[in-house]
Amino acid sequence: MGPSEAIYSAESQARSPGRTLAAMLGGLRSGRYMGYRLFLRDIRGDYARSRFAVIWDFAEPLVIALVFVSLYQSGVISSGDIDIPYPAFVAFGVLLWQTFVDAITLPLEVPRASRNLITQLKIAPESLLIAVFLRVGFSALFRIAVLLLVALWTNTFHPLGFAAFVALFPALIVCGMAIGVLLAPFNTLYADVGRVVRIVLRPLMFATPVLWAIPRFNFFSYALVLNPAATLITNLRALATQAVLPEPLLLVVTSGVMGVVFVLGWFVFHVSIPILAERV
Repeated sequence: MGPSEAIYSAESQARSPGRTLAAMLGGLRSGRYMGYRLFLRDIRGDYARSRFAVIWDFAEPLVIALVFVSLYQSGVISSGDIDIPYPAFVAFGVLLWQTFVDAITLPLEVPRASRNLITQLKIAPESLLIAVFLRVGFSALFRIAVLLLVALWTNTFHPLGFAAFVALFPALIVCGMAIGVLLAPFNTLYADVGRVVRIVLRPLMFATPVLWAIPRFNFFSYALVLNPAATLITNLRALATQAVLPEPLLLVVTSGVMGVVFVLGWFVFHVSIPILAERV
């Protein structure tokens, strides 16, 4: 048996969670190489189809940022109560939001796209998760570089704060993947799940402090507590540009809750994807 292969039995793994958790950790260890190879395959495929693949990843969020900066400078919209230059506020908000969206949406399509690998090579489901994490992280590296330039340009760069921002950045990816991984098996059965997720994410961006600050003590400010992206973006942006965490307790609670959701989604993904790949 190869280093990233897995053996599936007819017995329901959900009935023995301890054994399943051990298998999940074993799959994470044995699937590292295959996950890395899948990541390289996807990146090379993107570059083979387009010479400007990285640029297109930035095109939409940067265009959105430029449009709203122009609207702000012309007085059409108000930024709300912010402590940093509006261009920095928008750039950080939009690029962090795009990373969060990628972390949700990429896992949704992985089971269908990797069906042959699962059914024929019997790779560990964790290989797919590793490939998704590396792919989102790869795009994030370019976004972090752009945000560094933005911080320098707007005079909001804090060396220690930005270093802490980079260290905490993977938490944004994991929180997004928690939602995507949990929904991936359902999207494998019903493609409508992915469409609904994309429909919800677009207006949710405008209800999240991405393009403007949400006023305190109103309905939306209280609803933000239930929005993990709002907590993560607010704290990561402030950490990078001001070297402070405005909501440290809420950040810890949100990260903990989303960590539990990620483990739950990973459990469901590990148990169901090999079976669904055979049937779909």
